[in-house]
Amino acid sequence: MKKVLLSLVLLVGVVSADKDIKSERVETMRSFETALSTIQKGFLYNSESLVKDGVKDFQKNLRHSDSFVIELGKGESTGAFNPRTYANTEARAISSLVDDLEENYKTGTKHKSLHIYNQIVDRCLACHRIIRKW
Repeated sequence: MKKVLLSLVLLVGVVSADKDIKSERVETMRSFETALSTIQKGFLYNSESLVKDGVKDFQKNLRHSDSFVIELGKGESTGAFNPRTYANTEARAISSLVDDLEENYKTGTKHKSLHIYNQIVDRCLACHRIIRKW
């Protein structure tokens, strides 16, 4: 009887932990979406403060790069590919691009900022294609 109860408690704990990880991942991705939207509105409204707010929010969420990684399922092989390393590398690269975007917008080279914005979105989509199998 004790073993059954202990097993149930462990099962509930594992399921809850998995849900927490998934909900953190969803929340992080929603935050990125909101930040990108804020940056885009800054371009459309020619508002440096909106661009700054979006950049700040984006950078804040890049600290959660662990939530980018989806664990591989049974039977999936990574070979030489390591999803965690890839996610961390992408987080650093995107962080640098976001800084460049803000700097270019401040200095008045808004066209270059828009080009960098597109590079950020391209990197996000590449990550979703590779890690999330889109």
